[in-house]
Amino acid sequence: MDGAARRQNPPYERIIIETTGIADPTPILETLLRSDWVAKRHYLDGVVTTVDAVFGNGQLDQHFEAVRQVAGADRLLLTKTDLADAATIQQLEARLATLNPAAPIVHVQHGNVDPDHVFKLRAYHQSEPVKAKQWLAADNFRVVSASLPLKQPSILNPSTPMHGGTDGRIRSFSLQFDQPLPWAGVSEALDTLAEFCSARLLRMKAIVNVQEYPGRPIVLHAVQHLFYPSVELPAWPDADQRSRFVFITADLDEDFVSNLLTSFTQTVNQTPHSGE
Repeated sequence: MDGAARRQNPPYERIIIETTGIADPTPILETLLRSDWVAKRHYLDGVVTTVDAVFGNGQLDQHFEAVRQVAGADRLLLTKTDLADAATIQQLEARLATLNPAAPIVHVQHGNVDPDHVFKLRAYHQSEPVKAKQWLAADNFRVVSASLPLKQPSILNPSTPMHGGTDGRIRSFSLQFDQPLPWAGVSEALDTLAEFCSARLLRMKAIVNVQEYPGRPIVLHAVQHLFYPSVELPAWPDADQRSRFVFITADLDEDFVSNLLTSFTQTVNQTPHSGE
């Protein structure tokens, strides 16, 4: 394209990448997050998954990849709600909310959807305290105790038998820590998860009270082995300054994740500093 033709084309505002029905979006996310050339010119706004209100239950039953798509979404569009009966829609909504408690569900009728439900999600750029709290949606997740007896995490066998069909393989849960956490312990725990359990770590979000940064919570975000650069908030969203992690995992025991984070953060706290 010559210079004159290039000047005639107005600059684009956004790029929409649509995958096929049963596809893993992770390789695309990896390109967007890890390519320096792309990252300097674009930012990842979010992942939107469409779910067919008429056939969605059957597709989720038959294809675990469809379950993973729901679990990894930032927004769920429930299509064909004008064709499905109310009972089916209600049951499917409850199922989606269990698989991904953080993703808002938007009804689509006759194929029409407000662009605001698709664009400007800012799912990977949470720098405002109040919006970061809404994005985390920790209150929607089942809380798992983060105070288990310390034991050496079993990296070789982090999963337990799952039941209940495709949905039974998904675990959506929250971990909360009352005391500030050492950054080294948090980093080592998450690095271990990414190295040994990346395929099972569908989504992780967190707002962390870090010992080294009092009053400046750190926002973390991961999709499988892809960790987005951490973001420092200027202040806490409210008076609650607990560290809160939310996880959506596949075939990964929540007790393993809880014990891993607890062990690494407490071990770092107990390690004597040099010269003591």
